Amino acid sequence: MRSSLAVLGVQIEIEHEEGCISTPYIFKELEEDVYALRALRLRKNPIVFDIGANIGIFSVVVAKLFPDAFITAVEPVRQNISLLRQNIEINQVSSRVKIIEKAVTSDRRPLELWTDQGRRGSSTAFPEKRTSERIDVQSLTLDDLFFNVSTVDLLKLDIEGGEYEVVVALKSWSKVLNFRGELHKFLDAQDPYALDLFIKQKVKNSVTTIFELDT
Repeated sequence: MRSSLAVLGVQIEIEHEEGCISTPYIFKELEEDVYALRALRLRKNPIVFDIGANIGIFSVVVAKLFPDAFITAVEPVRQNISLLRQNIEINQVSSRVKIIEKAVTSDRRPLELWTDQGRRGSSTAFPEKRTSERIDVQSLTLDDLFFNVSTVDLLKLDIEGGEYEVVVALKSWSKVLNFRGELHKFLDAQDPYALDLFIKQKVKNSVTTIFELDT
């Protein structure tokens, strides 16, 4: 099904699964500006990475807010990729959004993800969160993605608990000017508050949302 709505002053149209609980939640996050995009100031022709792009809502909104931005949308779930492609075409931003169909890890290993119809935005690698469908995907690192760019104007990260290894493994933090992301606590050993502090030490302009439980 298709929804048309205004987010942060821009009009978008989004194709999504009927009954998917992730989509209205993402709409709500953006409408409430939890990523502080309204106040974000980017240089000319900014480079943006949307890690955990889902069906492309964040990428589309950023492309509309910053008409000269070039966005790399990274998403491993095949069903999400199909809708992501449709959404960048519907919103006429396909020339500025590059899609990479992979997960992001610290070491490029093949990854086993668990997903559910209606909750594909919450697909995760954690066995404790196993649901009805297993998918096997390939991965790359953030440093792989950043290799040919001198500056990352905006890094958005929402990878359902995978952020811990990815954030700590990143060597090229000096390239990142702005960070936006979600930090999750799926395991007792995960400390999203410590990770938040780590990120803020690396990137001055950092905005995160912390989830103690899977949402």
